[in-house]
Amino acid sequence: MFDSGFAADAAQYAVLGARLVARFDAEMGGPQAAESLSEVLAGVRSGELLTCQLMERVDRTGEFAADGSASMVAYVRGVSGERTGWASRRVNLGRALVDRLPETAGAWGRGTLGLEHASVIQQLTSKLDDELASEIEAVLAVAAEHCNPTELNSLGEAIKAHAAPDEAADDAEKKRAAQTLSLSQTMDGRWRLDGWLDSEAGAFVSAAIAEFTRKTALDAEGGLDPIGLRRAEALVRIAKMATAHAESCNGEASGRHTIVATIPLDFLTSGLGSATMPDGSTITAAAARRMACDANIIPAVLGGASEMLDLGRTRRLISAGQRKFLNLRDGGCLFPGCDRQPADCDAHHRKHWTKDGETDATNLDLFCAFHHHLQHEGRWTYTIIDADTLHFQPPDGGPIRIGKRRTPGQMRV
Repeated sequence: MFDSGFAADAAQYAVLGARLVARFDAEMGGPQAAESLSEVLAGVRSGELLTCQLMERVDRTGEFAADGSASMVAYVRGVSGERTGWASRRVNLGRALVDRLPETAGAWGRGTLGLEHASVIQQLTSKLDDELASEIEAVLAVAAEHCNPTELNSLGEAIKAHAAPDEAADDAEKKRAAQTLSLSQTMDGRWRLDGWLDSEAGAFVSAAIAEFTRKTALDAEGGLDPIGLRRAEALVRIAKMATAHAESCNGEASGRHTIVATIPLDFLTSGLGSATMPDGSTITAAAARRMACDANIIPAVLGGASEMLDLGRTRRLISAGQRKFLNLRDGGCLFPGCDRQPADCDAHHRKHWTKDGETDATNLDLFCAFHHHLQHEGRWTYTIIDADTLHFQPPDGGPIRIGKRRTPGQMRV
């Protein structure tokens, strides 16, 4: 039944907000401002929830068409004066709260979570089946009270990787495939860098930039250099060193940057679940296994109650001599039809090192990053037929594809 006083109260809500803004005093004391801030933030949370709920009603009833709007997003954009992304996010969230996020809506109404938390829960559960989505949503709605949206997302990704490994793997693959990097020069001669990286790639780039960023923020005149400037300098230093390295070693791949990832033992051995990167983000266990083949990913292996069982060492990585050997023996990526050169390849363990596979040429093959990914997350398998021939079996049981080493007769192993 319609509450006739609701519209009047909504009008008073706007009036009260305007009155508070008008009464704000720039000379207000800190304690009073702090007390008022917490109250206003609680009101903002309530207002955001109410905004999404009202949008859902206008949307589902078709009322948005009354003024000629072609869609609910267009209507909200016109009413609010905000951008399309702002409107679309709240319209979609309003629908989700009613359709499949009842626990989130309840927690939001109690003030224990807000718009950002709700958006994280919506995104994490959007592609799961109804039963699993409901279970995970209930857990995250409770957890949201005790963590920020970034922490909630990491927790959700870990739960999702364990409870729905196939969906988590598909999501990781889509993020990997959606990576992009744009570098363009502006009219004034400067360069603009923009892009998206998945968790795996982002961890490498972030770690490298952090390693090369000046720790002191003081410039030559005693002023402060902003962190953005120091990160930009770090990226340039990395690029210069990479260019010099490529010239000095004729494009042969060298050691990778070292990152420690924590992962339960059963996740590491099975390839299911997730590993936690130093920045709190997660990658699938399968990705951690792949990266551990030929990258300085050190797995901090955890047992029950999270006790440390083993801190893997980089000695499992191939030596410079082994790298030269593999480059000469394989000539590049071994996947049929791939023309990637040795410098673009990882050394893949036929028998994974977590299963006592040796870091020896008899247990190593070169694959480019894409086809190395197929061996781990893509569930492709291959068999060594003879010194020069490999048979590749797709995961769906399709026809076998035949791969060849590019230097037959040389350095057979």
